[in-house]
Amino acid sequence: MDLVIDAGNTFVKIGFFNKEKLERVENVSSDTLNGIYALLEGLSFEKCVLGSVINIPTHLVNYLRSKSNYFLIFDANTLLPIKNLYSKEAGTDRIAMMAAARHLYPERNCLAIGLGTCITLNFISEKGVFSGGSISPGLAMRFKALNTFTSSLPMVELNEQEIILKGNTTESSILSGVVNGMIYELKGFISSYKQKYSNLCCIICGGDSRYIGEKMGDDQEIIPELVLYGLHSILKFNAEKKN
Repeated sequence: MDLVIDAGNTFVKIGFFNKEKLERVENVSSDTLNGIYALLEGLSFEKCVLGSVINIPTHLVNYLRSKSNYFLIFDANTLLPIKNLYSKEAGTDRIAMMAAARHLYPERNCLAIGLGTCITLNFISEKGVFSGGSISPGLAMRFKALNTFTSSLPMVELNEQEIILKGNTTESSILSGVVNGMIYELKGFISSYKQKYSNLCCIICGGDSRYIGEKMGDDQEIIPELVLYGLHSILKFNAEKKN
């Protein structure tokens, strides 16, 4: 069994892999990392990888290291199964998306879209070269910004509301603007990439991927845990290089 950890701004996702199969996923709040201790108590792993965009305390890193025969911290110096032409400042989640896309579609141009705290668009060519993309505010951040930076707009949260084109209340107008605006933004990006790159596949991942992806039609694949698959691919690549 391999342990894969993706520590993001909002949640730490913990994936348990049996060979190539992701058998279980657990989420721990990024504000309460101590929950990882209880989750992993009594368990041991063949390999473990930690990818993080937040600071992880040394005591937790040492604990994870003690849990596996082979431990990898994914950082700017980690060997990659892809070629990275983007800045070394790229988040581990974005690199992992590219590694997973390359593994799934090794002979195609791929656009991987992460829908989490931020929206990230990430492009990898059919030759396995990650050359960049874009970053914009995520769904929750857009709702929060409207409330924070105005004096009268309410904080709106998604439940099971119908999203209409023309809102007839302040709340429904915000829902229309934020949700539909994100969908139109993504569709516009996808259309532009398809015009520029032939044989393009599009993958949507992240916490909001099912909600937004299901509203966008059938032109893209929805793989919420794409980052975990990518980190696992990087883990195996480095373990094999060491051996």
